[in-house]
Amino acid sequence: MLAEVLNRIPRQHVVVSATTDGFLTSAPREHIDLTGPLSRRYQRLCWWALPGSDMLEVKHGAEQVVCMKTRGQLTARPMAGQEIVVAKAGVQPTVRITKQMTPEQIRRAQNDELLQMYLHRTPGSTVVLKAFPSLRDQWEKGVDLIKASNNVRMSLEFDLKRRLVDARELVVLGWNTTHVAASTQPWATVAEFELARARLDQLRAPPRKKRAPARADAPLNAEVEGFCIKTVDDVARLEQEIGRGRARGAARAQGRPVLNMGRDGLRGMLKRAFLRVYTRNEMGLVRKYTYTQMAQWFTDFGLATTTQEVKTARTQPVVLASVPRAGPVMELLRELEILFPEADLRPLLVSLDEAEDSPYGDGGARGGGGDDDEPADDDEEGDPN
Repeated sequence: MLAEVLNRIPRQHVVVSATTDGFLTSAPREHIDLTGPLSRRYQRLCWWALPGSDMLEVKHGAEQVVCMKTRGQLTARPMAGQEIVVAKAGVQPTVRITKQMTPEQIRRAQNDELLQMYLHRTPGSTVVLKAFPSLRDQWEKGVDLIKASNNVRMSLEFDLKRRLVDARELVVLGWNTTHVAASTQPWATVAEFELARARLDQLRAPPRKKRAPARADAPLNAEVEGFCIKTVDDVARLEQEIGRGRARGAARAQGRPVLNMGRDGLRGMLKRAFLRVYTRNEMGLVRKYTYTQMAQWFTDFGLATTTQEVKTARTQPVVLASVPRAGPVMELLRELEILFPEADLRPLLVSLDEAEDSPYGDGGARGGGGDDDEPADDDEEGDPN
């Protein structure tokens, strides 16, 4: 029944979330179509249980809602005449309550405190979690049924149960800050979701107190920094990780090597793949610029490159179909095609068939791994990969 109601909401409106007993949407009550067969049946049951009742009622309202995780919502700007929207996603904010406060005032205080925590969160932010002891501890250890408080890492990031699309940053009304917002679409397969979730978990991995120096292929120092999805750049970084993970997985299955990604991101992968064919005069390329000139060209483009790095590229194996078709990659590719119109550089990218299957359209396919993944590729000139 809920699916029938949601599918009949006009497309110009937004559905923020849905649970078994309600949903949050921008559509006013009069725009919600309840003439479907399941809705009519449910309405008759409502009349049988409570004559004259309506199967839908407006319980809360807000001018602007801030979403957390999957089912967490907070009110940035209240709506006149409506109770605010507060779904705390399991977080219990600590607020000062007085005897004079009404239940709605308490809800607003909790809403504002949690909104402050969420908008200004960092990868290391923690919250106080209060929970009863488990039944096992109560039975085996004789622990009293009293809530215990523990500091845990805040876990309010979007969990990628749906695919993020159309990411943009919006002003949070009344809070003097911005936050990323996005629409969502269903994943094509369960495997795509599992890959995306695994890459997000890797990015969000907590810092280690003692650890060896980061591997050359560690994703943007993710294990050191942690990760929050707060800006468009954060979404782009997540897309890069998903595209790279998909590429590596496909290459392992096919026994092919790929380039690793370092701090220069996916553009750096294309740069290194290009230099390996440029220094060999392959793919229609003619070496019409000196190594120093090519190094300067990439540096001017925002990718710090040394002459020695260009020269060393000739000693590294050519790796095809290994660079995801992400936006930054395609931008650099267009500039290279202008510089070398006679060359066909498309074989450096993942195939179109695989790119179409990629979660974010940034290419899916070659990833490699193993000892043949040119391990010494980018140790030269401090450009780790």
